Amino acid sequence: MTALVQDGLARLDLESSEAVAQVNDPREKLRALGVAYIRFAVAHPAQFRIMFRPELSHPPAVSDLEHGPVFGVLMKVVDELGASHTLAHDRLTTAITAWSLVHGLAALLVDGPLQPLAQDRQQVDQLAQAVTAQLLI
Repeated sequence: MTALVQDGLARLDLESSEAVAQVNDPREKLRALGVAYIRFAVAHPAQFRIMFRPELSHPPAVSDLEHGPVFGVLMKVVDELGASHTLAHDRLTTAITAWSLVHGLAALLVDGPLQPLAQDRQQVDQLAQAVTAQLLI
């Protein structure tokens, strides 16, 4: 199980890094990162389900999150946002807020009442774009 979790995190980290590398504006990077996260969850639902289960893996301490996969990419984007915008929260709160929003949508698409929508990639992308547009309004 640990190997599956590590593989999933490494793949999501790579897809996250690639998503933000193509964008210059920090707000758009945040959206691109969220969309990549949601796409990954929908494309790999079984792996996504186990990646954040504490009984199946060894989750890092909150203080170690920013140096780990995926969340580290998010923290870099949040730092860029801080340089270009006045953040209403500290950087960790900002990152957790963004993560909560996209993880929540991903979970709803993978195992919740939005699961039927996950069959249509275009619909997932439109929903992901619309929801991530709400980040840091």
